[in-house]
Amino acid sequence: MKSERGRKSLTVAFGVVFGVGLLIGVAGLLDTGGDHATRGLSRFAGIVVLGFLAAGLAVFVLARATALRVVAVLLAGAPLLAALVLVLATGISERAADFEESARYRFPDAKTRSLGDAIERNDLAKLRGLLSQGVGPDVTGRKGETPLSFAMRRSNVEAAVLLIRSGADPNRKTEEDDCPLVRAAGRDAYVLVLEAALAQGASPDARSAEGRPLLLEALAFNAKANVRLLVEKGARLDVRDPEGRSVLVRAIFLRMWPQARLMVERGAPIHEPPGIFNLEKVLTETRPPDDGTPEREEFRAFLESLAERGIVVPERKGT
Repeated sequence: MKSERGRKSLTVAFGVVFGVGLLIGVAGLLDTGGDHATRGLSRFAGIVVLGFLAAGLAVFVLARATALRVVAVLLAGAPLLAALVLVLATGISERAADFEESARYRFPDAKTRSLGDAIERNDLAKLRGLLSQGVGPDVTGRKGETPLSFAMRRSNVEAAVLLIRSGADPNRKTEEDDCPLVRAAGRDAYVLVLEAALAQGASPDARSAEGRPLLLEALAFNAKANVRLLVEKGARLDVRDPEGRSVLVRAIFLRMWPQARLMVERGAPIHEPPGIFNLEKVLTETRPPDDGTPEREEFRAFLESLAERGIVVPERKGT
């Protein structure tokens, strides 16, 4: 009697595991979401699940011994158990990563953490109040984190600008990241942060930890608004990247015609020695913008600025 009841329980357990596994396996095979790599991974997982189910089904049908039927249930349920463990591990990992990005982790000291909490919650009124009460804007937390670097980490532009205007040093590096000034230069989303830092006396010629000037940092990340701002604020225009390209040539490569024109008007070197990065050579090999587009007008204005300084490049027709 007990043996018969056990066999029935195993049959029910196998049926449940097999049904759930079948749904998951078929869903993986039919997955059409995400990119090509994600779809490929889903289909591979579906094939693995269905393979284990097929093996478990074969053992369960052919087996007569209870022990073998238990093996069949475990075999069919193995990928489901593995998936559950993976989901739990991923969740724990993500929670740990989120905690490491939080104010609670970055600022263990309660007084310092109050600034971090205000930044995290985007509570500018509280942040302004704490600063007015004498909480220093350059207090440091774990791994050299400052309120300003934390605001950058949280992409909180308003808080970053407020901290800079309250005296926070945008040149202070942390153990993990370059200084906020360099990080701001590389993203147009931080143009207000960069503007605030320059207005408070930061140098437009500051360099990254690797020695790259801010202007080259902005060009490296195609940050057009930051390139214009740095040129307007007097950044040096005679610097070159490791390949020997001038900032003007880099702007041309990126088709930043208004920024290139501004560089020429602000005195960027234009008489280059012969070579692959010679200004005139680069321009003759550059495809002009399409006729009748706003970009074409910007390109024409750039060529006119060059002509005013003695370099005449014939304007070729676009497409």
